[in-house]
Amino acid sequence: PTYQHLPFTTYRSFENGTEPKVFNKIINKCCEFYDQETSSTSTTITKDLLTTTLQTLSDTLCATNRYHATSIPNSQLTFISKLISQWNIQHVFPILDISRLIALHPDASKMENQYIWESIVSSTIEKCQRMKLDPTSVQGTTAAVAIPMMSMRLFTNCFRGGGGSLKAVSSHLDKILDCAELFAISENKNVRLSVATLILNASSYIKSSSAGTTSSTADHILSIVGTIIGSGLYESEATVRVLVALGTLLLADDSIKVKAKSLHMSSMVDHAGSQHGEKAKAVAGEIQLILA
Repeated sequence: PTYQHLPFTTYRSFENGTEPKVFNKIINKCCEFYDQETSSTSTTITKDLLTTTLQTLSDTLCATNRYHATSIPNSQLTFISKLISQWNIQHVFPILDISRLIALHPDASKMENQYIWESIVSSTIEKCQRMKLDPTSVQGTTAAVAIPMMSMRLFTNCFRGGGGSLKAVSSHLDKILDCAELFAISENKNVRLSVATLILNASSYIKSSSAGTTSSTADHILSIVGTIIGSGLYESEATVRVLVALGTLLLADDSIKVKAKSLHMSSMVDHAGSQHGEKAKAVAGEIQLILA
């Protein structure tokens, strides 16, 4: 059978932020945090190097119509990677935000740069894990919402980027799903939409990758989808993305369908579909046909 809404075989991304005015605010935030970082840690990076590198990145990333003709040198990518690993959890989120945009630049995210993206992704996962181990470290700060939101959006965009960023997220998928699970029941709707979109891209990746998937990865996504739908917290657009993710995953492999049936996902999907408008209802209907 063919379905109208399923499977989803491309990748969604978060592309906002490439207006020079917006990017400037991110750079100012980084400079402000640089002063706080240097007072508490020894750094090999000068403020001058920070501002010139970020300004050059801004010039490249804000000219979106010229991406096919511009490049981002490895030295800049490595510089960003170094900041993510070195900076404190309270200060690192504007750098994650810049990385999210860099992932969408075809030269930066190409296959030859996989090793740098591996390091960016690993360091970002480490920041998410830090939040789990020590929730008080970000309590009452902007980072409490910004780290979940920026990390989820960075991972989401890595799927959409080039071969290097895609390989880096796909090879760390289980740990990334741990992070998504950690933030799934966020009180912030931007974080919820970010988690939903990451789950959508992960399902799309599993469906399109010829290598197939380990059942544990699929189980992990089913579990997060169950948590999200069961929470009743998600807005309509985010719910639609989660339902499309589920339907796409179910079409990837029959064993996943069997598992979803054993988890009685059908009634849960029905309920979510009926609460969130026409598109949610249509996708839920297609999921029912797949599970029938």
